[in-house]
Amino acid sequence: MIAAASIAYRKARAWEDVAVSLYLPGTETGQISRHNNARTTSYLTASGAGDHTADGASTAFTGTTVEMYWLSAIDVFSDVEGAVVFLGDSITDGTATTTDGHDRWHDVAFLRLLLGSNSDPNKAFVNEGIGGNRVTVTATQGSPAAVQRLDRDVLPRSGISHVVFFEGTNDLASGLVNADQLIAGMTEIIA
Repeated sequence: MIAAASIAYRKARAWEDVAVSLYLPGTETGQISRHNNARTTSYLTASGAGDHTADGASTAFTGTTVEMYWLSAIDVFSDVEGAVVFLGDSITDGTATTTDGHDRWHDVAFLRLLLGSNSDPNKAFVNEGIGGNRVTVTATQGSPAAVQRLDRDVLPRSGISHVVFFEGTNDLASGLVNADQLIAGMTEIIA
């Protein structure tokens, strides 16, 4: 159970990092939700350091990790004309990119839109890539296939105007599906 969460409301600008502070009382956390290849630095306090969710200074945050814990999504009120969701595997997730570099392929696409325009970007970008993900078969690490995650990871997002679907390499590499099965799964997602 989360005892405290720091929530401050203000306008976030394009390409701006957002910090979410959580406090978990006690010593038992049990199984946690995590994104173990987030490619973004998260800052931690020492165990037992107390509630620092409202701290404006970084002094208490002495540890770092490139995993993200507990948080699966942030819903943002925005003036943009919709959001683009990138549904994919590890290539979309950010494998082989620079930690804190914001250089995933869809980050580069966003920057090109931002730099190629005299106005603010009119779309938000949402990364729904999962390492090892497959189109039709649950991956060995347990992440559901894309045909199953569409209802969970894409359709409930606010303001969706477009979906970019980039998967299939893990399906073919696994040898568990043939081309016809892969095409059928992709067709189901597109429909």
